[in-house]
Amino acid sequence: MYHIFFVFRSTLAHLRPKMVFSKQTFHSMAAHLGGTASPSESRSTTQHYFTHICVLLIVPHPRLPTDFSRPIQVDLPISHAGAFVYWVEYDGDVPGERVKGREGYFNIDPILRTKSRTPILSDDLTPLPPSSGAVLQSEYVNLPLDGLSILTVVSKWMGPVYEWRRHFKEAKDRGYTMLHYTPLQERGESNSPYSIRDQMKYDPEMLDGKREADGGKGAVEGILKIAREEYGLLSLTDVVLNHTANDSPWLVEHPEAGRPLDNPRRCWNLHHLNIRLQSRQFSTSNPST
Repeated sequence: MYHIFFVFRSTLAHLRPKMVFSKQTFHSMAAHLGGTASPSESRSTTQHYFTHICVLLIVPHPRLPTDFSRPIQVDLPISHAGAFVYWVEYDGDVPGERVKGREGYFNIDPILRTKSRTPILSDDLTPLPPSSGAVLQSEYVNLPLDGLSILTVVSKWMGPVYEWRRHFKEAKDRGYTMLHYTPLQERGESNSPYSIRDQMKYDPEMLDGKREADGGKGAVEGILKIAREEYGLLSLTDVVLNHTANDSPWLVEHPEAGRPLDNPRRCWNLHHLNIRLQSRQFSTSNPST
């Protein structure tokens, strides 16, 4: 009797095995190898923002493949997009030992749904004006990744969310299908959207100073729904939770996040560079001259 473990690691840390693979998938893998699957042995653990999904297959020794001149194919329907790492583990010669095989990688692209649009060119390939070209239709279609046309917008310059419709209209009329927003959370002292004061709250200026108890989540969800349904625009933003502003209350609550110098993960090169900059013990001349 052999125990074979198929292990998958995903960047989607919130997933569980039953969300990614069905029980039928487990049993199909086992049947292909002439064994049985044990869903009760399947497990998912989160480590370093990854999800590990382990599937135990119990395979009788005589049923193991003996013809290694041809590939062994196992089909794995996956229901969520993301980046995955996989490897095979099997029982070693020593009781309780598990031997890990070489890792492999694959990506599952997301399925993007958006409203269809009329052609942007006339029959003679002349660009049509916004009034007659790229007009939104009622039905939704799958948008392939190479069909994305993305416009980056700086959210802090867009004004309150109730003024965003004019930005949506301009982006839609110019043929864009997705807006990339700089981070929308509350900014710190530098006023940079990449220096976040509170990762759990949206920028109060974006909400015209009227942030509700939910931190602005409802207002943001509402305006993004308008962008999607009325203007055919999908949304994308940067997740920069580690870009913490110097005046963040979170740093006061978690001073260990500053990585003291006795922490081996501390960037010593940066530390010594800061010392030299403060003492001005460096040359500003061009090193090539």
